[in-house]
Amino acid sequence: EYLDQYDKAKKQHRKRPALPRYQWVHTGAAKEPREAHIAISGEVRAVGEEFLPGLKFPGDPDAPPSQTIYCHCYVRRVKEG
Repeated sequence: EYLDQYDKAKKQHRKRPALPRYQWVHTGAAKEPREAHIAISGEVRAVGEEFLPGLKFPGDPDAPPSQTIYCHCYVRRVKEG
């Protein structure tokens, strides 16, 4: 039964259009929020494009630790336009 549900979900996923853009979301959960992360909250970028210099997404392993440690932000995929 589990495999049937998995196959059904996989087929549904294929029907969805690709969403090649991300929107930065600041959650407000951090005790000491970063002003830069608050400022870019709601901004949309293409996948792979930087939100801040050296920061492509929350938790980006290539970004400086000062931008990623204890960051509670996330990105969500959005449609074009």
